[in-house]
Amino acid sequence: MKKLLTLFCIYPALIFAQDPHVTKLDLFLKSAEKYNNFNGNVLIAKGGKMIYEKSIGYSNFSTKEKLSPNSMFELASLTKPFVATAIFQLKEKGKLSLSDTLRKFIPELPYKNVTIYQMLSHTSGLPDEYEAMDKKWDRKKFAYNKDVIEFLAAENLPPDFAPGSKCEYSNVAYELLAVIVERVSGQSFASYVQENICKPIGLKNTRVYNTRRTKGEKIPGYAYGYVKDSTRGYIIPDSLIKYSWVIYPDGIYGAGNISSTAEDLYLFDRALKDNKFFTNIIQDELQQSRALWDTTYKIYYSLSSQKVGMNEFGRYIHSGVAGWPGYKNDMIRYLRDDLVIIVLSNNESNAGYISGALAYIMNDQPVVNAYEHKEYPMESRQLSRFEGAYTVPYIPDAITINIFKKDKKLYYQPVQLMDRAVKSEPIELTPESPNKFFLSKGEDIQIEFDLKKSGKVDKAYFILYNMKKEMVPYRRPAGK
Repeated sequence: MKKLLTLFCIYPALIFAQDPHVTKLDLFLKSAEKYNNFNGNVLIAKGGKMIYEKSIGYSNFSTKEKLSPNSMFELASLTKPFVATAIFQLKEKGKLSLSDTLRKFIPELPYKNVTIYQMLSHTSGLPDEYEAMDKKWDRKKFAYNKDVIEFLAAENLPPDFAPGSKCEYSNVAYELLAVIVERVSGQSFASYVQENICKPIGLKNTRVYNTRRTKGEKIPGYAYGYVKDSTRGYIIPDSLIKYSWVIYPDGIYGAGNISSTAEDLYLFDRALKDNKFFTNIIQDELQQSRALWDTTYKIYYSLSSQKVGMNEFGRYIHSGVAGWPGYKNDMIRYLRDDLVIIVLSNNESNAGYISGALAYIMNDQPVVNAYEHKEYPMESRQLSRFEGAYTVPYIPDAITINIFKKDKKLYYQPVQLMDRAVKSEPIELTPESPNKFFLSKGEDIQIEFDLKKSGKVDKAYFILYNMKKEMVPYRRPAGK
């Protein structure tokens, strides 16, 4: 116990290191709040020291209660690393093996030859029950994990693919893994998480929270999730018919339904990194055994359900952009500099792109703060100078775009992703200055040019959700 108490003292939640990037971080998030309606909590740490923390907006839009560092958010799929941690703790105690089959612990299910390893790595082929359940479930009743098992057993839904033959994200696998934790440990999943994960490392604001709707339990200061309604503004999704499906699964946990704070998630990340839950051997297996999830981007799923990949800042491991109506979350750690960025949003702000811009700032890369786009009058004859094909050298997803003039307007069209051609409809580029344009619809993409005295293009820049990257002229012009 002394070692565990020492861990919490080493990583106190509110000790900040001085960092020269703080002013830029503040300016960026203020612009994201003003122009992109960002509402949420942000935490950034580097080299084991917390250097930035910010709460922006409301935990409750109706009462105007402000967010705080102690505001708990629905983690959605950021729940899955907690499930994987529990499984590996039981493995280390010799109570299960990764080669054990699903039916060893849940024999009432029909799926043979599915292993725990495959469930952890999203290679199980287990069918997604939600679509079938949504059509047949009595929505006046809440569903729990036991109901998922009974439904799958009764419906005998066919597997999506042969176990181990491919990697496809699976929520039901983690719901069943949570049940395995219960049956092996003899505890409820909620109590297991509290006793074996939260308490040992001092997570004071983390818990399985599947009682919000099922029992009407309220957590003070909870960050309720909101969606944007065209007439009523930000509202709880439960009140919209199209989101009624979020209500009845409120009792189900494993794929989601753990709530936590940014500070607690950071402590959890430190505990995983520093092998506080397992031996070194188990830790290596947890992170290094993985399944190829995306062949284009070379992204893998580790057995902790964390994505492992490479981008311009080096190798990273993170839990991905997790979402549930009202929430968008991202948690990422760049291994080279031990840079951790956590973004929790309770109004569906684009957490992934926000965390990307924050990473740009921390790595001294150019970021364009959010602002209101306004059209600039430009003569059509001036547009020809910007035509050409350019490669945007993002890693790993470098793209080639074609910029061309047609009918007195300038258009943007991606034509190649990495080494393969792509088909996409051209989108008009609207001028907002003599040398800058923005997409007329879709993603917040801006194209900026540096011009020579002659008026010809010297350099070109691609700005995606505030992240600015110099483009390289493509050697072979793409056809119009």
